Amino acid sequence: MYKYFFICLLIGIATELSASSAPASGHHMSNEKIVSTRYPNTHKAVVQVCTPPSGNRKLLGYGKNRLSELSSMNAMAHLREILGKPEIHRGSGFVYAYNNKKYIITNAHVIDGGNPDNIYINQGMKKIPLRLIGGDTFYDIAVLAFANPSQSNEFKYTLTFSDQKINYGGNYLVVAKPDDLSGHSTADQAQRPTYPYYYSKGGVVGIQPAEGPYAGQLFFDTNADIIPGCSGSPLLDENDQIVGINTSRSESGNTQINSCLSGAWAKEIISRIINNPDHRISRGFLGLVLSQKGLSRAPIGGVILKDLIPSSPAYDALNNTIDRGLRLVSVNQDQINNLEQALVLLDRVNPNADVELTFEQMNEPTRYVFTIRPKPFGDRQLEEIASHFLDRYVPLEPVQQEHQLELNGNFNHPNIKIKALDPVGYCCALNDGHVTLDGSGGDNSAEKKIFTVKTLKDLGVLVRMGAYNDGHVYLFGHTNDVFKRVTLSPQNFSQGKLRLLYY
Repeated sequence: MYKYFFICLLIGIATELSASSAPASGHHMSNEKIVSTRYPNTHKAVVQVCTPPSGNRKLLGYGKNRLSELSSMNAMAHLREILGKPEIHRGSGFVYAYNNKKYIITNAHVIDGGNPDNIYINQGMKKIPLRLIGGDTFYDIAVLAFANPSQSNEFKYTLTFSDQKINYGGNYLVVAKPDDLSGHSTADQAQRPTYPYYYSKGGVVGIQPAEGPYAGQLFFDTNADIIPGCSGSPLLDENDQIVGINTSRSESGNTQINSCLSGAWAKEIISRIINNPDHRISRGFLGLVLSQKGLSRAPIGGVILKDLIPSSPAYDALNNTIDRGLRLVSVNQDQINNLEQALVLLDRVNPNADVELTFEQMNEPTRYVFTIRPKPFGDRQLEEIASHFLDRYVPLEPVQQEHQLELNGNFNHPNIKIKALDPVGYCCALNDGHVTLDGSGGDNSAEKKIFTVKTLKDLGVLVRMGAYNDGHVYLFGHTNDVFKRVTLSPQNFSQGKLRLLYY
């Protein structure tokens, strides 16, 4: 058994793809004249963000175990082969001005698991130190400031966010800075005239929510071709404004799908992170477990109240009044049809104010209106989410060890699936009825984005992200040369996907 336990999740944004409205596949741009004519100064606001790994320390919830801390040289060799990345965490970011002060915006997974005292912009032989302000793991965003404010003056150009709604199609540009400026030969640089910058164009092929007044305000997918190191880079419209922040990539047939956080939503999140005293997104916890079948923009049956978390505000208000299985039709009188709309509205609820929830009976006109005062959404609530998922859906018991979290129980269950993976994927080790993982994880068809779990609270964060994403929680690990993945589902796999939103 390895010393450390990790539960890992690829944070891909699952959106419905529209083949009829999807443009042709995106492509990488290597013509520097085209780029510099349309975007003459944009690249000057794009930076490479780096940090050395810190092993057990986590900044915002994501993290990768430092390779030197793994149990065996075999494991270290496998992880180096799998990740294909140096130990320095690298990604892209951009300069953004807020209230006359310059910040660096990137993905949370780019810097988390790194050293909070050693985050910097890589300018070749020069390093410009940064400090972490705050961020949010659910939306995979981090806000950084210049450790020496005067050095922000070296960046004369900043980027702004577009207020335009995202629609299918379009012609957008990725501008990234993925390379280690000091680690490439002259021959390597000559193969890409735009070195050290990377450009790629593509159109929108999926949006969340897919319809309604908040369409496209959360996430969207493009077919722009991105490479490792593009995480945190901006996606720009023809006016040089940010329409999205690149977060992850996956494959759909022969087309690469690139997931983005909406620029309009990112702008709002960044403001909340900077202005909140704890530099996080303040949320109110109601104790709702909402469900939706599949990934459809118009789910059959709508958004269902699947369950209530015991001792939560919603449980106290609803448990003795209505049955589970009702449909949630509005939040503060704003109508919802799917989980994406529910998330937008609930994430905008003031955690210190009452929220009005309207439910209706299935196939009946009867409606119920409840006014509930949420609790602050903190560590205890995340532990309750993890416990609820394990208690209700899979027969696994969490056991907290000194440096790890173990899951013990019966893995031969219809809501649990075990799959062996090739070495290009990630895996999990099953030993004597419990699962223990070390190393990193991610889907073998997509860019690796890792979430490290060592406590029940961490598991709650993972459950909340995975259950919302596609209804599945993925556990990855390895033992010697055996690679496996364990997938947890809230229902039998033969019944399809059931997404959950814990709020």
